[in-house]
Amino acid sequence: MPGQGRARSSALDKSRERAATAHARRKNAVVSRGPGDAARDCMERIRVPSWSQRLAALQSVCLLASAGCLTQHSVLEGGDGGSAIDPRLPAVTQPAAAANVCVQGGLCRAIPINTVDTMDLLFVLDDSDSMAGKQEALRAQLPHLISLLTTGQRSPMDPHPFPPMRSVHAAVVTGDMGLVGVSGVAQCDGRGDDGLLRDPAPHMCGGGSPTHRFLDYAAQVSDSSAFVQDLDCLAAVGTAGCGIQQPLEAAFNALSTRPENQGFLRNEPVVGASLVMIVILTDDDDCSTPQPAIFTPAAQLAQGDLGYGIDPGLRCARLHDKLYDVSERYAQAWKALRPDRPTSFVYGVIAGVPADLVNASARRGVDFSNEQQRDAYYDAILADPRMQLLASPEATPGMGNITPSCSSALGTANPPVRLVQLAKALGEQAVVSSICDADLGAALEPLIEKVATREHADCIDEGRPRGAPGKLTCNVIWELPRSYTGPDTTPTECGGAKPFLKADARYPSVDGRQRCVLTQLVGARAAGGEDGWYYDDAASEATQTCAVGTGRVLFTAESKPPSGVDVYLDCAPDAFER
Repeated sequence: MPGQGRARSSALDKSRERAATAHARRKNAVVSRGPGDAARDCMERIRVPSWSQRLAALQSVCLLASAGCLTQHSVLEGGDGGSAIDPRLPAVTQPAAAANVCVQGGLCRAIPINTVDTMDLLFVLDDSDSMAGKQEALRAQLPHLISLLTTGQRSPMDPHPFPPMRSVHAAVVTGDMGLVGVSGVAQCDGRGDDGLLRDPAPHMCGGGSPTHRFLDYAAQVSDSSAFVQDLDCLAAVGTAGCGIQQPLEAAFNALSTRPENQGFLRNEPVVGASLVMIVILTDDDDCSTPQPAIFTPAAQLAQGDLGYGIDPGLRCARLHDKLYDVSERYAQAWKALRPDRPTSFVYGVIAGVPADLVNASARRGVDFSNEQQRDAYYDAILADPRMQLLASPEATPGMGNITPSCSSALGTANPPVRLVQLAKALGEQAVVSSICDADLGAALEPLIEKVATREHADCIDEGRPRGAPGKLTCNVIWELPRSYTGPDTTPTECGGAKPFLKADARYPSVDGRQRCVLTQLVGARAAGGEDGWYYDDAASEATQTCAVGTGRVLFTAESKPPSGVDVYLDCAPDAFER
C-alpha cells in the first residue's frame, strides 16, 4: 500500500530497521414432486426449504452431482468502483440435464458429493521492497503444502487422510499493477505485471512449457519434488515491484483479461471444473483502483486536484471510494467461477491481521457455516483497534505512515482491511491468516482444511426402512461418462476393474452413459475389506455435521466417485438391491 510505511523495530537486526525505514519513505512517496405419497416419502429432505424449490430443482439440472454441474456466468467489471456485465472470465460449460435415472414411478435425488481432484492454485505475491523475508517464509512451506495436496496425508501416519489432488496447476502473479498515467512514483511506471502469470521458462524454472505460463503436476506422472522446486523458483518474485500493491485486481486480471494465461483455469464440461484456490501474501492492504491518478505525487498536484492535500501514504485509506468495490467486483466475480459448487473455490489471505485474531484458538469457537457467527468473527477483526487505518504518530512529516497492525522478526505489516472485507463477502470459503505468525505453516493449515473437507454427502432421514440389518432400502447409482470422454481414472462401464459397480436392467444406459448400482455394505466402514457405500449415523463425521436422528451416505476409499461420474440415491419402494 502506498505510504503505509512501517516503523521497523527489530532488536535482532538494526540494519533491517534502517532498511525498513528507508523502504517506508520510498513507498510513502508515492426435486420433482412425485405422483403420490409413497413417492414423496422416498424423497430425502436434504436441505431443500420447500416443495416448490424441489420442483424447480428437478426441472433444471440440479439432479446432476458431478463436479461439472455448473452454469454460465458473467463477471462484474467496473470503473470508479461501479459495475457492468463483463463476460471475460472463462465460461463454465453446462452439460445437458440427465434423464431421470430412478426406478419407474419413483423419485431419486442427486448426492451432492464433491469429487473434485484437480486444483488450479494461484499465488498472488507482494513484490514490494519489504517482502523478501516474508516471501522466503512462504516458500519454506511449499514442500509441506504440495505434499499435503498431492498425498492427502497431514503426516505419514495420518488416520484420516483426505482424497488427494491428481492434478495441480500452479501459477504465480505479483500484486504489481503499476500506475498507468502516473509518473514520478518509483517502480510504478506503466501497467506493472498487470495480472500476467510469471512464465517458468524465462525464469529458469524447470517446469516451464512453451505453451503455458504455469506449472503442471499429474499424479503418477510428475515428480513431486521437482514440482516443488519449480514452484519455489517461480515464487521468487523479488522486491522490485511497485509499492502500491493491487493484489485483488492482479488476481482478477490473471483469471480474466490475459489471453496469455489461457489453460491455467480449467472448466471441463465432462470431467468437471477444478478447485480454484487463490492465496494472497502481502504485508499491506489492497489498493486496487480504476483511478491510478489518486496516487499522483503531491508536487504534481494543484489545489482542487484529486488527492491534493492528502499525504500520499494515506490516500489508499482516505480515498477508499476511488477503489474498486470488493463485493461488487471481486466477490461476485469469484463466486461466479463455481456458482453451483461453492466448495470448489477457496480464497486465502496471509496478511497483517494480528495473529491472536485469526489463530486456531480464535477460529475454534466459530461455526463458519453459520452466517451470523462468521460475520461476527470478521466484524470483530475489522473493529479491533489494531486494524484501524490510522496515521502513525512517529511518521516523518509529509510521509503519512500508517500505524502497523502487527509485527514479527520479519518486520511489520499494515491492516489489510479490504482483504478482510472480501473474505467476509465470500463467506465460508475464505480463510484469513496472519503474516505476523511465527510460523506460516500455521497460516496455511486452515486452507488445507478447506481442501480436506471439500468432499461431503448430505444428511438423510435415519427413518429410512431397512431391508437387511444396517442397510437402507435405497440404491446408489453411478452414471458413468461416455467411453471417449472419461479420464483415465474414471470407469466407463460397470464391473471390470471395479467389481462393486453392477449393471442392473432397471437402470439402462442413456445416450452412451452406463448406469451402475454400487454395492451397499452393512453398517461398518469397509467391512471385510469390501468396497461400496454405506449408511453412517454413528461416525464422528456424521455426528458433527448431521442432526440427531440422521446420518450420511459414505463411501469406502476405493469407491469414492471420481471426476466425471454423476451419483444418485434412489429410494423408490422397489428400488432396493435385494
